[in-house]
Amino acid sequence: MFFNNCNGLGMYNLRHLNSPRNHISLSCSKNIHVWGLRLIAPGDSPNTDGSLGENGEFATVEEVRVKNCTFTNTQNGVRIKTFQANGSGYARKISFEDINMVASENPVIIDQKYNNHGSKNGRLNSYQSSHLTSSLGEARSKSVNGKGVKVSDVRYTRIHGSSASDQAITLNCDADLGCANIVMDHVNMVSATSGHKVFASCNNAHGSYVSSLASCLTKG
Repeated sequence: MFFNNCNGLGMYNLRHLNSPRNHISLSCSKNIHVWGLRLIAPGDSPNTDGSLGENGEFATVEEVRVKNCTFTNTQNGVRIKTFQANGSGYARKISFEDINMVASENPVIIDQKYNNHGSKNGRLNSYQSSHLTSSLGEARSKSVNGKGVKVSDVRYTRIHGSSASDQAITLNCDADLGCANIVMDHVNMVSATSGHKVFASCNNAHGSYVSSLASCLTKG
């Protein structure tokens, strides 16, 4: 389902099963309310999400509130993904509240340096996605020509449940742009694997945390 140039659109109590591509796409729209959705897809389904700044585009997303959701056996949970290329724009004023994770591989992730090289169908495998900060390396640590999609004012509140990977929180931000004003408020998860402990990884991410697994955030 694709919606473009909508104002005041409402969608509720919909069930999507095995979508061949994106389940729901919204573009150039405002005042959208979506609730009561159930999206189901197998683990090997095609890419069902979108990316900001692809092919040099100017992309903007703001004033988004995601609340009362459950992610079960997903590759990613609450995710913000922007291409590290010559795109530009911003993703800001975004909040995630009261989210339950059930064995999600990447429960909380910001990837401001996304690229799909070496991945199948544009998707990272579980090892790559859980080791983003170490695998991207210094050669990809900065934006191209000083451009990129800025990420700021993102708030995570009461996010809990279980992570399928040890790295439950990944904030992988660009060295030039960085991610600003990231707030973690009671964000805590346990490992879906008995005996394992989870941790957070931050790279050029600035903000604050309260009672959360996010001590790697840089103040400011």
